[in-house]
Amino acid sequence: MNKREELQEQIAKMTMAIQENYPELAQYLKDIPQNASEEQLATYYEGLLNQFRSHVAEHQLQNANRKSKDHHL
Repeated sequence: MNKREELQEQIAKMTMAIQENYPELAQYLKDIPQNASEEQLATYYEGLLNQFRSHVAEHQLQNANRKSKDHHL
């Protein structure tokens, strides 16, 4: 499998994970043209991955803060 195919597969997996587990992030998903360059795919994947990580980290922090408040009541 070449790098372009690997990127397409990673994007597809990330897209499915977002749609199934984090539908609030679906607004950031874009259709990528079939003829996108390897560089465009890599840039899109990195942006998507960063958005995903940021979102998950924010939710983990919110949950930790919520749990902390609940224990101090």
